[in-house]
Amino acid sequence: MTTTIRHVNELPDWFDIRHYEQWEDKQPYDAVYAIDDRLWFAYLTYSICGIHPEDKDLLNDEGRLIMLNLLAETSMHPYQRIANDITTKLFHHSNETYHGEDYAHFRRKEEQEENAIDAAGLQEAERIIGGDSPVRKRDGVNHVTLWDVMDWMKENDGTIKEIEATSQRLADQYGWDIDSIRSAIQGHIPVWGSDGSDFLVVNDFPTIPAVLNRIENHLRSLPTRHNDADKARYSDVRKLFEYRVAAYADLKTWSHLVGCTITKKCLANALFPDGRYGEIDMMPSKTVGRFIQRVESGYIADLTAKAAEMKTMQT
Repeated sequence: MTTTIRHVNELPDWFDIRHYEQWEDKQPYDAVYAIDDRLWFAYLTYSICGIHPEDKDLLNDEGRLIMLNLLAETSMHPYQRIANDITTKLFHHSNETYHGEDYAHFRRKEEQEENAIDAAGLQEAERIIGGDSPVRKRDGVNHVTLWDVMDWMKENDGTIKEIEATSQRLADQYGWDIDSIRSAIQGHIPVWGSDGSDFLVVNDFPTIPAVLNRIENHLRSLPTRHNDADKARYSDVRKLFEYRVAAYADLKTWSHLVGCTITKKCLANALFPDGRYGEIDMMPSKTVGRFIQRVESGYIADLTAKAAEMKTMQT
């Protein structure tokens, strides 16, 4: 039988609405994307635990506990993205569930080896290029031509040969994969022109400033717009926070994971302890409920795109 939560005292101890009230100092795009993650988490748990009973095996008791712990941990910083953490934890849990302790042991050993290779690569890179030279790529914005790259390779022929010799030595010594070692060392050695500028080759075309690549990646990260995003309003972006949509999503996720329902009166009291909105406002035809329903139906993508145009959450 499904439990019905009627009072805020029955909600989890980690839930604290004050964490969700700290939003006006956040970057709009990042914060809205974080809300989108939390809405996705709520839908994911609903799909597994609710509308698709045949998928319940995807999340056993241990898996539910992992997700509940992640929910509690991230609730303290609700406007930071969590989708990658959720996906990673679910992936490893699924593999451990179906492959047992052997997988968990294999994964721990694999992570330890990856960390060891990276640490050794950094140490060797510092030795090869000298302690006075930086080993991290700098954030320059000047063009570097193909001539710069070829000239660097010519001038650093000894460095390239030393990398190969070191990779072979570490592979023989520890039994590591030589390609992984080579990549680890190369990944710590910067390449730039004589004036200190970065270079980056894109699709075999001439090099472009690194700053342009960052802009390109940002534009590609923008979500596909639904429902004609040009009509999305800045005021609706703020409503995501004023109506406590992140807190709503987290409580819904919790209810799916523990197998309970939360009354609209309880939700209203939890989200708006000052009483500004009540049970009636949470109805689908009323102020808060109508907005949340629209957000869950796809409007969140439009608001994420709109938030990318905003420089601040301040009015």
